Amino acid sequence: MARKHWMYHIAIALPLVLSGCASETQVSVQSVSRLHFSPSTTVQVFSKVPDNRPFIVIAKLAAEGPAGTPSSQVLAALEKKAAALGADAIVLRNDSQKTAPVLQYNPSGGTYNEPKSEIIPRYTAKALRWLEANPKH
Repeated sequence: MARKHWMYHIAIALPLVLSGCASETQVSVQSVSRLHFSPSTTVQVFSKVPDNRPFIVIAKLAAEGPAGTPSSQVLAALEKKAAALGADAIVLRNDSQKTAPVLQYNPSGGTYNEPKSEIIPRYTAKALRWLEANPKH
């Protein structure tokens, strides 16, 4: 009987533990082009549109993580989604925001604490596909 009780607790706790570990950043996609491409192996990241190479915009991407999420995690999710769409590059825009600090009352000391504000990582990007210099017909 004690053994069944122990297994019951594991069955309840395991999904809770696993869901806490798997906080993958979701990326929303707005298709701009009707063309479809094979996935890319690498995606270049730019802060402004490159003017030295012809391209088409294939999608607009947006990603956001919870406060305190490393920006690198959100950027990696954007790059992964762009690669899956067949993009050669993304033009990144950082729309991250700081959380507003909220005073917290400490009843044991009768003081107020101001927790450190955190960053909410929020990025938008245009997924680009390079055009060939001499397209083959």
